[in-house]
Amino acid sequence: MVLGGSMNRFAGSKLYHLLNLGFDLVVLNLLTIIGFLGIVTIVPSIIACFYVCKLQINNKSTKIFKSYFEGFRLYFRKGLYLNLILFAVVAVLGFSALQFYDLMHIDSERIIYLIGFVITLIMMATFIFLTFQFYLIIIYINNLRFLDTVKLSIFFTGRFVRTQMQILVWFLLSGIVIFFLGFHALIYLGLIGIALVIYLIVYGTKHLYNQLAEKFNISEENMKAL
Repeated sequence: MVLGGSMNRFAGSKLYHLLNLGFDLVVLNLLTIIGFLGIVTIVPSIIACFYVCKLQINNKSTKIFKSYFEGFRLYFRKGLYLNLILFAVVAVLGFSALQFYDLMHIDSERIIYLIGFVITLIMMATFIFLTFQFYLIIIYINNLRFLDTVKLSIFFTGRFVRTQMQILVWFLLSGIVIFFLGFHALIYLGLIGIALVIYLIVYGTKHLYNQLAEKFNISEENMKAL
C-alpha cells in the first residue's frame, strides 16, 4: 500500500510530467527528422510538429504518433506549397548574401556591398519570422486558404513584434547551446532540439493565438449567419 501510494504520488508529480514531456519530445523530434528526409516534406513535417505541440500544451492529446501523422496529413498540401516557396526564397537570398559578401573586398564600393549584405540578412530574418507566423496561424486557424494564410502571416509579422522577439530569443538560446556543444550539437538536435524549440515557441504564444483563433471562429460564425 505504501509503495502503491508512493507511485501514485510520483505519477502525479511535476517531475513525472516533466519526464513524460521529455520522452514525448524525443519521439516527436525523431518523427520530425524522419520527415525531413523527403526534402519536399520538410515544411509539412515542421507543421506537424507544431500541431502536436499545440495539442500537448492544450492537453488535448498524448498520442504522439497518431497526432503527428494526423497533422502531417491535414497540412501536407499547404506545407508543400510553402516548402517550394521557402526553397526558392532561401536560394535567391542566400545567393545574394554570398555575392555581396564576396564583393565587399572591393575598397571603392565596400560600403555599397556591405549595405546590400545587411539588407539581405534583414530580409532573410523577416522571411523566417513570417514563416513561423505561418506555422502558428495554420495550426490555430486551419480553414484559411493558402494565400489568406500568407497574407495574415505578413500582417502578424509586422503587428506582433513581441511574438517575433520570443521566437528570436529561443533561436538565440538554441544557437548558444549548439555553439557550446560543438560536435555534440548533432546529438542535441537529433535527440530533442528541434521539437523542444518548437514546443517553447508554441507555449510562449499560446494565449495570443488561442484568443485570435477564438475571435476568428466567432467572426466566421457571424459571417455564415448573415
